Amino acid sequence: MNRRPICTSRPVPSIRFRVTLPICSAHSPRAFAYRPLHITRRFEAKLRYNAAVRTPQVPRNVRSLYRQGAAMKLWLVSASLFTIVVLAGAQTNSSGAIHVDPEKVAAALAKGGSLVTRPDLLVSGSHREAAGQVEIHDKETDVLYVVDGEATFVTGGQMVGGKVTRPGQWLGSDITGGQSRHIAKGDVFVIPAGIPHWFKEVPKSVSYFVVKVLKP
Repeated sequence: MNRRPICTSRPVPSIRFRVTLPICSAHSPRAFAYRPLHITRRFEAKLRYNAAVRTPQVPRNVRSLYRQGAAMKLWLVSASLFTIVVLAGAQTNSSGAIHVDPEKVAAALAKGGSLVTRPDLLVSGSHREAAGQVEIHDKETDVLYVVDGEATFVTGGQMVGGKVTRPGQWLGSDITGGQSRHIAKGDVFVIPAGIPHWFKEVPKSVSYFVVKVLKP
């Protein structure tokens, strides 16, 4: 009598999964085909170890610390560069400071004259006892500070009868559409390059400092 293989299902223990394989009688010719697969705990531990070595995972706390460290490093580099620039500027300013004697300043305000001449700016004192001409400077921003006297000062609008007297310098006879102001001691004006300006009336006299910021 031919005996049919008697097969059952038996779970094989595993830590993470369960494998169910057919187990046949040892006398069955199909016993080899249904040989049970035994996975020991040691073998599974070895598999896990190999997987961990081949595909290492960085813990979250380590990644977070790495990002924080990179951000801190970038901040320190930026702060260091900023400090270097500031210190360099301070050294340049302190070593290149210019002092003008009060006697020279008084003379420039009384009769007009240059006080400081540099590639990027000019400082002078001016004294007027009569009206002037309309002026436009193509590459000079004028900063005026009135120290004495009074005048009628016109800015803006359009120059009338303008002529180029020197490269970048215009002189005219009148202004249309400008704004007229009465100026006196303590007034400050900033006239950007290209804006017409004019001491239209000077009742007695007016004295003022002029700082010309030069464009390259």
